Amino acid sequence: MLDLHSRADRSNLDNVLDKISYPEQCFDPIKRYRLETKTHRKLKISAQSGYKYQAVPAIRLQGKWLEQLGFSVGQEINVQCQKGCLIIQLRNEPSDAREQAIR
Repeated sequence: MLDLHSRADRSNLDNVLDKISYPEQCFDPIKRYRLETKTHRKLKISAQSGYKYQAVPAIRLQGKWLEQLGFSVGQEINVQCQKGCLIIQLRNEPSDAREQAIR
């Protein structure tokens, strides 16, 4: 697993992305750039008011790029948490099937 906080891993990822080639006739330079950068997003952790108005870290993911990756409004996700790493995946079973299983 890549650690994007590691300079060496970021450099390796950049080298891999540099080697990706697309047919010139299919994509203009701007579209090619967007395709190459979809796999890597640079976001900033912001502060949000939490319990007793104490600032807590917040990460906001939004945009059409999420839909292009298969995430749609209303879908449920699982977030695996490790030190310095979050893994976000769609849940396998729809919420209706899970609710019926509970009943």
